[in-house]
Amino acid sequence: MGCMTKPEFHVLQRNFLRILTVLLALCNFDLADAEAITFPGGFTLGSSFGDAKLHADSRGWQITPLSPELPGSWVVEGQDIGIYVCDDTLESLSKRLTGNLDDFAAQVAELTVYRGKPAFQVASFMIGSTRISSIDARFPNVDNINVAVQFESTGGKLAITTRYFSDKCADQVVGRPISTSRQ
Repeated sequence: MGCMTKPEFHVLQRNFLRILTVLLALCNFDLADAEAITFPGGFTLGSSFGDAKLHADSRGWQITPLSPELPGSWVVEGQDIGIYVCDDTLESLSKRLTGNLDDFAAQVAELTVYRGKPAFQVASFMIGSTRISSIDARFPNVDNINVAVQFESTGGKLAITTRYFSDKCADQVVGRPISTSRQ
């Protein structure tokens, strides 16, 4: 193999400069500007509960309590959207979809690009004769918004729930079920 010709060198030089430009752009990539989040149902995190009700009403949706044992937890009927309200402020939104492990992995991979490496938690336990297993991926806070994705199997029925929540009342939100179903 001999030396490069002058035209080959110039092609290599141009390609090197293009690659270097892309790498520099990636190094300056700001996570806070990475993803404009579209919240489930078009609701707005941080809005008042009254505004959330008006938004639901404008779409013909009804917001009802999830359970008397979970004050502040609400569900948007027929939309698989969960809402958590703290101090009259919408502090958490969740959306539940049917999906499999491939869907979960794709969503986690996409969010990892925008939000950074998630922390994982795995659980499996029995409630009566029903096995419940889950894999939770919780992403770093970006722009004061936390995102958690849960892949769960309840008695073999698979679902993926994505939850968006603020730091306010996060200790109350994190400990709550992120499911929007009334099992």
